[in-house]
Amino acid sequence: MSLEKLLYHPEKYRCGQNYRATNLVYPVEFEGQQYVVKQVRPLRSLLANAYYVLQDQFLFGTRQFASPLVRLEIEVKKLRHLNGIGVPRFIYYDGKTVIREYLPGISFRQLTSDQQRQQTLEGALTSLGQIHEQGIVIGDAHVKNTIASQQRVCWLDLEGLFDESDLVKCKAIDLIKFVYSTYTITRDCWAALSAAELVVKQYSNAEVKQRLPALASQLPGSLGLWFSTRLPRNGKLHQELWRALRG
Repeated sequence: MSLEKLLYHPEKYRCGQNYRATNLVYPVEFEGQQYVVKQVRPLRSLLANAYYVLQDQFLFGTRQFASPLVRLEIEVKKLRHLNGIGVPRFIYYDGKTVIREYLPGISFRQLTSDQQRQQTLEGALTSLGQIHEQGIVIGDAHVKNTIASQQRVCWLDLEGLFDESDLVKCKAIDLIKFVYSTYTITRDCWAALSAAELVVKQYSNAEVKQRLPALASQLPGSLGLWFSTRLPRNGKLHQELWRALRG
């Protein structure tokens, strides 16, 4: 199928509103098939990236500043490599616009019940493990970037540039961000502790899990954790999560 018409004027084929994202991301329908289009918003993307780089300095400091197009190319490379494993399938890229598989579903932000959240966390962790098995790390494994769709949970937004010189460490950081971001979105201590317990019980790479206690213990003080994850500043939840990750 030729996608030249779609790439020339994707807005013409829009079939829904923008998704909640830094860049311009929206669904389209072209020749009877639905896709998702992603286009860079240069200024907004630069400002957001600068903020996220600063925020990450209060966690592990592995996030690096990069131009919007460089980050888009990083995402394309990962999508191509994974070929639908734990992520939407890559369709096309022309140097400035990405077309990927459309996934009907619901994002973690939209979930309201404990049961829905638990099931989605289980699926997200399964997908994260599959992604790691392919030698890929997400870098920003924040649960807000997941979508539950047709009996699977996929990860979105793989465009960050991170220091990946120690791949085992990076995978462990993905797991910690998965756990701590659960609280960021839900403000529910039980949900975050449940995510930590899932990691210990469900994630299969023992070498990666061995890194978790030490990395969690290196996280900043209460103010830094509050800024980066919104964890309570009394430090109690962080201590409970650290103990849970020790198994």
